[in-house]
Amino acid sequence: MSGKKGKTAMRPLMLLLATLALLNAFELKRSGSWEAYLGGQYVSGERIDFDGGAKADLNDRAAFLFGFGYNFDNHLNLGAMFGSSSANYRGTSVCPETSKECTPGETETFTASMYTSQFNLTGTYNFMEGKFTPFVQGNLGFTYIDSGIRSGDGYCYWDPWWGYQCYGTNYTETRFNYGAQVGLRYELGYAAFIKAGVGLNYIDLSHATNPGFTVYNLVIGMKFK
Repeated sequence: MSGKKGKTAMRPLMLLLATLALLNAFELKRSGSWEAYLGGQYVSGERIDFDGGAKADLNDRAAFLFGFGYNFDNHLNLGAMFGSSSANYRGTSVCPETSKECTPGETETFTASMYTSQFNLTGTYNFMEGKFTPFVQGNLGFTYIDSGIRSGDGYCYWDPWWGYQCYGTNYTETRFNYGAQVGLRYELGYAAFIKAGVGLNYIDLSHATNPGFTVYNLVIGMKFK
C-alpha cells in the first residue's frame, strides 16, 4: 500500500518534468538575434520619508514599457528599456525652524500628481536554452521625476478674458536607479515571445530614504536577425 501511495504522490512531479521536457524540445534560435518588446508594468505604492519630517505617500500605478536587446547566445541578453508612469500622492510638508513665513514645525498636507520616466540598461540571463525558461534580470539607469509641485519660478500677468493668470515650473530632478527581477519567458513561435517578471526597483533620492518599489512586468516581443 505504501508503495502505491508513493507512486501516486510522484505522478504530479513526473508530469511537471515531462511538460518542461516537451516545452524545451523546440529547437531555439535565440542566439545571435535582436529582439524588441512592449508591455506594461504595475508598481506598488510606497511612502517616502524626506529630511525634516516631510513625507510622500504614493499610490499604486501602472507604467508603459518598451525596450530592445541582443541575444549573445541562448542565455545572455543585453539591452535597454524605457518606461513612463504617473501617480497621485499625498504629501506632508513641514515648516522649517528658521522660517519667518510659517510656524516652525507646523505641518501641511496636500495632494498632487507625479510623473516619472526611466531609461535603464538591462542584463538578462535565461537559465534554460529551450522554448520555456526562467530568467533573472538586472537593471540600472536614471529616473526623471516631475513632482507636480510648483517651484515658484514663473510669471504672472493680467489676461483680458481670464483675469490674473500665473504660470510657473514644477520641481523636477533626475536620479540614479537600480533593480533586479526574476521571471518566466515562453517562446510563442519562431519569432514571438512573452515574458512575465516580478522584482524590486530602487531610486536614489536626495534628502530622503531610498524607496524600494515592487514591480510586476508583462511584455510581448519579437525576435529578428
